[in-house]
Amino acid sequence: MLARMSLLSSVVLAGCAGSGADASSAAAPQVRDSAGIRLVEHQLEAATLTDSTAWRMDGAPMWRFASVPREAEAELLGIVGATFLADGGLVLTHRSKQELLVLDASGRFVHSIGRAGDGPGEFRTIGAPWRVDGARLGVYDGRPRRTTMLSMQGDVRDSRSVVLPELPDSAQRLWGSPGITADGALLLWVDASARTEPGIDRPARWLVVVDSLGQAKPVGSARAGMERYVMPPGPNGVVSLGFSPFAASPLAAPCGREVITADNQSYAVVRESLDGKITTIIRSPLSPRLADSADYAAAIRAQYPTADVSAESIEPLRRMTPSGLVPVLRSIQCDEAGNVWVEEQPHDNGRWRRLIAYTPAGERRLTVLVPSALRLLAVRSDAIAVLAFDEDGQERVEVYRAPTAAGAP
Repeated sequence: MLARMSLLSSVVLAGCAGSGADASSAAAPQVRDSAGIRLVEHQLEAATLTDSTAWRMDGAPMWRFASVPREAEAELLGIVGATFLADGGLVLTHRSKQELLVLDASGRFVHSIGRAGDGPGEFRTIGAPWRVDGARLGVYDGRPRRTTMLSMQGDVRDSRSVVLPELPDSAQRLWGSPGITADGALLLWVDASARTEPGIDRPARWLVVVDSLGQAKPVGSARAGMERYVMPPGPNGVVSLGFSPFAASPLAAPCGREVITADNQSYAVVRESLDGKITTIIRSPLSPRLADSADYAAAIRAQYPTADVSAESIEPLRRMTPSGLVPVLRSIQCDEAGNVWVEEQPHDNGRWRRLIAYTPAGERRLTVLVPSALRLLAVRSDAIAVLAFDEDGQERVEVYRAPTAAGAP
């Protein structure tokens, strides 16, 4: 019986002005069938900048967007997600204003959707937007546990509260949504453990799907949740949790009407239906490694672009890293054509990371080298959207043209 793999999320991608060899020069994957499941095993080159098939992000973006054309509070603050539209436009989640920003295919601002509040079309903790059935946007609001379906013009088509199914442990805590499928099913991570004993803990976590009728059910069985360090109770009896930037965590993302999952301390991406039927597994022989000072510094800069990265600031992270290992994978995504994009952790002293795209059948499509300081927002088969920062921490969104095939700019 095949072991079920867990899951991940975030950062950047590349403009395609680099040079690279055709992917045919890479070793062919081993493909076999096991009980109707397609197993694709790759022998990837070492994760370094010498990867002969990689495209390095070193050109100018197709366009960038740094401010909203309005009289007050025009600068971007708190961009937490994005999705590409069918016409090449982009929708951004602007959490500081609890709104969506709609841009056209050239990066021009079209209009905003939503605002802070509790009414229809209003949000408290707005999440990343997702394109549903090509004509609607789906958004999950974590604080009221509510999904909202919107037209591209911002009209509310449907809004409903999420009711979780009964899981083996009654202490249910939501850990957010990895996305909404093409037919409007909401994916949620639910931590089903109430353990708070001091020491290393990795509670069970369930991937739950809530369909368009509001019916919720888990996808498969429980998976090992985020590795954490449970602090001893304080004077007031409160227990704190420490999460390292390298804590093992399950990953998931919608892929059309299916879902892809992965365990970020291995390299195995599982494609399955919402009823848990696995169709494809992509594997590669990479393993975690011990974190070093450069890794911790890169992690701080990625989350806080202007942060202090002295030895004193790094040491607390070391104390809350139970395993001391850097996970293999940072995030996974799926584009409109069903290609799977796997983002690895930084390499080359924390300056770069690889993003590898696989076809729906699991074959290697292309590799992109991405600067570690950028955050990946969204992918298309031919474009990549990232979040970049100025020296003063000012946010901007950039979109780069991606190769549509290895060896082609």
